[in-house]
Amino acid sequence: MPAERGRAGRELAAALLRRGVAVRVTVHGASMRPWLRDGDRVELEPLSRPAAPGDVILGRDPAGGLRLHRVVHAGGDGRVQTRGDALWRMDPAIDAARVLGRVRRVRRGGGPWRPVGMPRVQALRALLGRADSALRYAGLRLLGWRPAAARR
Repeated sequence: MPAERGRAGRELAAALLRRGVAVRVTVHGASMRPWLRDGDRVELEPLSRPAAPGDVILGRDPAGGLRLHRVVHAGGDGRVQTRGDALWRMDPAIDAARVLGRVRRVRRGGGPWRPVGMPRVQALRALLGRADSALRYAGLRLLGWRPAAARR
């Protein structure tokens, strides 16, 4: 597969995942630190089961972009809530149909490919992330911070 830099490469990876083909992409950004770092390689597999809390998924966000974040809640209403491990705020929920794939393996630098951690550990990480977001939001509210929508 050609280098996935740029929109065309990302769209090619998304199209391959929709067709059932596993892809390898390079992580860009710091939203998933410390678990994923800028420059890490991930192998994404098409979904064989619905996304569950703890899974790191590639999903199409409401604005049409692609996001690689951890599932913190998968509701019975067909919506999936994600959050970057290094971020305090949840992402907007997306329809489960917009989830393209799940991270199967990770490679840092020239090291070996390593499988994603145990499902229970990943689910616990997601739960702790959700609690962390709620506590940070509550703390900011106590300090007088208001969301942008409430400031208008």
